[in-house]
Amino acid sequence: MNLKTLLLSLSIILPLQLSPAITPDKHVEAKLISEVASIKPGEPFWIGLYLSMEPGWHTYWKNPGETGYATEIDWELPEGFKVSALHWPSPKLYVTDGLVNYAYEGKVLLLTQITPPSDLPTNEPITIKGTANWLACKEQCIPGEEELSLKLSIQDTPPVLDPQWKDIFAETRNSLPKDIERWNTTALIHSTVMGEFLGILIESSQEEDLPKLPESLYFFPEDEDLDLEQEQHLMTLDSGYFLVLKKIDDTLPAHLKGDLVNPHGWLGNGKALSIPVDSKIFPSPFSTVESTVDSNVDAAAPFNFYLALLFAFIGGLILNLMPCVFPVLSIKILSFVNQARKHPWRIKLHGLSFAAGVLASFWILSGLLLLLRAGGEHLGWGFQLQSPFFIIFLSFLLFFLAFNFLGIYEVGTSLVSLGGKLNKHHGYIGSFLSGVLATVLATPCTAPFMGTALGFALAQPTYVALSTFTSLAVGMAFPYLVLSFSPKLLKMLPRPGAWMDHFKQAMAFPLFATVIWLLWIFGKQTNTDALIILLFGFLSFNVSIWIYGRFVEHVSIKKHPWAFSFCLLFLIVGIFLSNKAATAEYTPVGEVSISHAGLEWETFSDEYLQDLRKQGKPIFIDFTAAWCLTCQVNKANIFSSKNVVQALKDKGFVLLKGDWTRKDPAITKALESYNRSGVPTNILYPPHPNSDPIVLPELLTPEKLLNSLKGF
Repeated sequence: MNLKTLLLSLSIILPLQLSPAITPDKHVEAKLISEVASIKPGEPFWIGLYLSMEPGWHTYWKNPGETGYATEIDWELPEGFKVSALHWPSPKLYVTDGLVNYAYEGKVLLLTQITPPSDLPTNEPITIKGTANWLACKEQCIPGEEELSLKLSIQDTPPVLDPQWKDIFAETRNSLPKDIERWNTTALIHSTVMGEFLGILIESSQEEDLPKLPESLYFFPEDEDLDLEQEQHLMTLDSGYFLVLKKIDDTLPAHLKGDLVNPHGWLGNGKALSIPVDSKIFPSPFSTVESTVDSNVDAAAPFNFYLALLFAFIGGLILNLMPCVFPVLSIKILSFVNQARKHPWRIKLHGLSFAAGVLASFWILSGLLLLLRAGGEHLGWGFQLQSPFFIIFLSFLLFFLAFNFLGIYEVGTSLVSLGGKLNKHHGYIGSFLSGVLATVLATPCTAPFMGTALGFALAQPTYVALSTFTSLAVGMAFPYLVLSFSPKLLKMLPRPGAWMDHFKQAMAFPLFATVIWLLWIFGKQTNTDALIILLFGFLSFNVSIWIYGRFVEHVSIKKHPWAFSFCLLFLIVGIFLSNKAATAEYTPVGEVSISHAGLEWETFSDEYLQDLRKQGKPIFIDFTAAWCLTCQVNKANIFSSKNVVQALKDKGFVLLKGDWTRKDPAITKALESYNRSGVPTNILYPPHPNSDPIVLPELLTPEKLLNSLKGF
């Protein structure tokens, strides 16, 4: 108990010890009421302690929380009568000076069941008495005590509900904990790299129709010694939900008991507001991660909104180091060098324009992703790269930019301008489009921290998802904003010179490498014939652009009247061939087993995974895509290690590959079950049917994987 709790408790207890008698509290009206107008011998009936509080005042639940004490009643019953324990409707959360309490405001009815003896004589009234004690608090706390009585008649006829009180009894029962057949609850201790957490697994027996639970779901514990966090975080899992209650930093009881309150009602429409939790505390049965410091937070970590924003921001920063983004960003820095001494004030506007391009493109991509997911599509981060049409567009764009860097095309004058001659706008549109292009090129990459943040975001309400994507965009644009607004950093940039043109030309070759990689992806998504058709389409596109730059843009159209017609002809042929290639049928490899680095890989399916788990096989799953650069780096890095290959063989791992190069709803659903929204995602299953899966970090090294395999 902390000092604040002790002092507040003493302020409540001392008046009780010093007062010779307790008078009724004028802020609370107490009475005994009965659900029935008369009773029948031997037949149980319900009565209740009814407390009506003035506005702003509250009394306490059976577990008052960190301060206060629960309402009590000392019964004085006629001979032969039996009384049950009090039945408590679910309370509300009250936080005063940082102290968490569970209490009631307004009106509350504490129910109890009375059982009269069967030989009770009729036609004679009986009186039920009790002394009630409570504590009422507002700015101050005042204890109350009152002797109460209730007179009831005895009849041979079945009891009739008292119309004066039947509604409040019905309302109270709706707030009492009630077992609902479709909902099951289990208390769990879940271990993550952030520590151990206590929570409740909430599962529905009707998996095909999993209802959405509100964020305001709240658990009220009965154990007064169990101090839970004020904020409880609800997470969506494949089979239900997980409510994170607290980080474990002390000893826990072996059992968790209390009320789990859903303000929408567990049956919907406000019906059955509370279900009971009465469970032993078990180890978590779902995803964990390796317990190394440099691992990412696992799929079931108790993320909150602010932690997701932080992780997205860090992921955005790291995206700038990805090889698919660097060529475009390096050219943007060259523009800073060029203007650092001539027009330093313009650099600020260029930085803001670039950031606006990043933000706008992230908003469009994330908005489209969320809209399609809301419409039932199973999509994740990088979904646009699963489209052959988008691969063609991006390949041609980079091919065009690479030739523009080399000076082969003379179309436009801004370094990364896609909008024509932009000098009169100081290249701000070019800076904006550079931000757009950088974002498009970043989508094949999943940086550390980024996968966890986006996996969390896509399982949350729309405002959380959009805020997380915005934080990712701000992280990506942040270094350029800092550079553009920092005179000291700008002075450290080298002076403009001939080296800038050489560097610009050199940056064309990484773009050509990216085009080759994109064409390889296209071949994976379609077939070899489609790839050849696309290359001829590229040839036709480039002839069209060459004619435009050589004979249309810089020469009078009257001097070469045929030029525009030929330019248009080659453009139409290029579009036709590209469309034919993009609509070609996908030709799968057709092999059940794929050999890589001396290891045999099998195609992932959830059914096969469950079958392997029942057999107790150790399993390694690689969710990957041809367009995911991080995936290719991981594979080259890990499976070049003889120690990794030998360890997987010696331990008898079954290797499963989930290829997400093309749209595959089954793989998207599997990724969501690990709270991931993109690739790479690598999973380990220990050789036990009920073992927990291990979600590995996005960036893998042989050492990290070997450390994870030590326990197998």
